[in-house]
Formats: sequence, C-alpha cells, structure tokens
Amino acid sequence: MEAVNLGEPTNRPDKAQTNSSVGSRRAIMTGATEMLWANQLVSSGLREFAINYDRLSDVWVNSPRPDWMLELLKSNCNRTHDYRFNVGLERYVDSLREMTACHYGEPSAYVEHYFTYRPGLTSIEDDVRSGRISILEGERRRSIWLSMVAHEATRYVFEDEVARFEFNRTAEKIMAELVGNEPIADDTYERDFKRDVLDKQANLLKAAISNPFTD
Repeated sequence: MEAVNLGEPTNRPDKAQTNSSVGSRRAIMTGATEMLWANQLVSSGLREFAINYDRLSDVWVNSPRPDWMLELLKSNCNRTHDYRFNVGLERYVDSLREMTACHYGEPSAYVEHYFTYRPGLTSIEDDVRSGRISILEGERRRSIWLSMVAHEATRYVFEDEVARFEFNRTAEKIMAELVGNEPIADDTYERDFKRDVLDKQANLLKAAISNPFTD
C-alpha cells in the first residue's frame, strides 16, 4: 500500500536549501538513512525529511507525520523481518478509533470499518493453526494487514477532522456575513489545524510503539 497523502508536509527543508546542500548532507548519512534514501517505495517527502538526521531513531522521534512513521516501520519490517510491533499497530488503530469516538460516540458501521482489523487477524491465525502457513509467515501477514488498516484509519481520521474544520469555518463565514462582519480570509488557521491533527496522530503512534530504531 502506498503512503497516504495527508495535506502539506511539515518540517521539511525549503527547496532552495535542499537543492544546494543535498550532496553534502548525503555524504555524511549513515548506512541506515542511506538505505531509506535509496528505497524508491518510500515517499520523496519522507526521504527529504530523513536526510536531515544521522539516525533513523531520530527520524522517528522527530517525525511530525504518522504516515511517514508508518512508512518507516513498514520499510524496517520488510528489511529486517522484525514483526514485534504488530501489537503496537493494533494499539495505534484503537487509539485512532477513540479519537473519532469523541465526535461520534460509538462509530456507525460505515465509520467502524476503517478501524476493524480483528477479522483479518483471525483468518491469519486460523491459517497458522492449520499449518497452511508458518508462524513467521503469519507474523509477516499480520504486519502487512495491520499496516494497511493503520494507513487507512490514519487517512480517514485526518480527512474527517479537516472536513469538520472546513464546515465550521464555512459556518463562521456565513454568520459573519449575516451580522455584517468581515469574514477571516487568512488560510493560516487551516494549515495550522492540519499540522495539529498530524501531530496528534504522530504522538498516538509514538505512544503505541516505542522507537523501533533504538540500539
């Protein structure tokens, strides 16, 4: 699954700085970040962000975007076959569901399917128990499935939060026009709101999964 696009990237170096210094920065990268830079399946935004750090552990800690962190985790699992973080992905999806529940209470069936991972895990567990696949293959499939659900849940929560924000801004503009006030035209608030949502999601992921790249 390709990384979802969640609004404008944040904390990226400006384009002029990147073009002028990318060569020197690449020259001092560690093998780990060089590996990430060379991985063409990783989004360009993540690669440009990661090049500012010597260690992937620092990329994880400082990442302002949950989709980048999920990409990092997926890339690491594919490279090392380390699937210890599957339970953490479950916790992250559950925390996103709780974030949505603040608006809906118990989500409807339409909303709930974005956070539903148990049926897929049950099917994989049945295959392991029957001997159709090995335990290691089962963990690999769990990782793939949970990564897919986490990406979709992340995207849904982000888009839902932004839609609510845009609705409220439109309502505010209408009310301002009705009472004769000048509506606020500055879009800085929307950019800040999107960054805030991404930051909340990134913090939920960091809480659910301890840094996978610590020594």
